[in-house]
Amino acid sequence: MGKLPYTGDLAYLLGHRLTRDILKRRAELVEEAQQLPEESPERRGVEKFVSQLEEYILPKPTAHELQQTSLLTNQHGETVGIRQSLRRRYRDTRRGRPEEYRVQTLAALEEKLANPTLTWSALALRYGFADVTRRAADGSRVRVHGHVVLERAVCRLRQFLREAGVALPHAEA
Repeated sequence: MGKLPYTGDLAYLLGHRLTRDILKRRAELVEEAQQLPEESPERRGVEKFVSQLEEYILPKPTAHELQQTSLLTNQHGETVGIRQSLRRRYRDTRRGRPEEYRVQTLAALEEKLANPTLTWSALALRYGFADVTRRAADGSRVRVHGHVVLERAVCRLRQFLREAGVALPHAEA
């Protein structure tokens, strides 16, 4: 899997509308979860959406970034907030494929929305979606091209974003 160029998290978020919208929706859901009773099924459902959204936003924070968390106080010494990495997770869990795969899928979708003339094949090459071999129903081996793998991942991402209440921006053509 290819790597995203690191330009700083805030700069990345400012330049990528869909990632920014996912981060906003995550913040809304975190506030909603904190208002629900601790062990309620509703809270568990909201926390599940939050942890799934986090897998698409930015890569996991490093140990150094986690140590840089600090309290913000006012002139009276009262705590008014917390300064922490944008990459910090609400819950430290991961499901399924590696997080990098999801971040690459989101980056490819954002690039496709910004430039609809790009082909899925070109995006698959740029973001490292390689051809894979799968077993067919009859037991034979079938080669699936990287662009098909990417398109399937984007379909899953779009479906999940609809369920999570994140609106997809229209292509800027």
